[in-house]
Amino acid sequence: MSIVRFERSQIPPMSEERKAELRALAERPDSEIDFSDIPELTEDFWENAKPLAELHAMDRMEELYQMRILIERQMVIIEDLSRKEKSYHQDESHLRNLLGRELVSWLLKHGKQCQTQLKEVLQKFALQHS
Repeated sequence: MSIVRFERSQIPPMSEERKAELRALAERPDSEIDFSDIPELTEDFWENAKPLAELHAMDRMEELYQMRILIERQMVIIEDLSRKEKSYHQDESHLRNLLGRELVSWLLKHGKQCQTQLKEVLQKFALQHS
């Protein structure tokens, strides 16, 4: 079911002609209403009927459920990014301990990620000395 909502300020004022038409319909007796194109309401209908407020509550529950799914997905993404960041900092910390602060600081000042640059330097060194 699709629900369209408007703010009161968005609804144009009712014309005098429309007001008169509605007043005439309200004053018409039920005996003049043609029900031939409307199915008869049986007991079965009333057993399964739900109050309008309950239907709105069900729509709202669906909206909240969809929001919950989106939030859970975002939390997974955030947790994954947090793990990657933590892993990166642990690697950097490990390198600082292994190589010394000065060397890692020098590598970080020269642009690329520390591990990549260190790998390239070591590969060049190994090729020159093999």
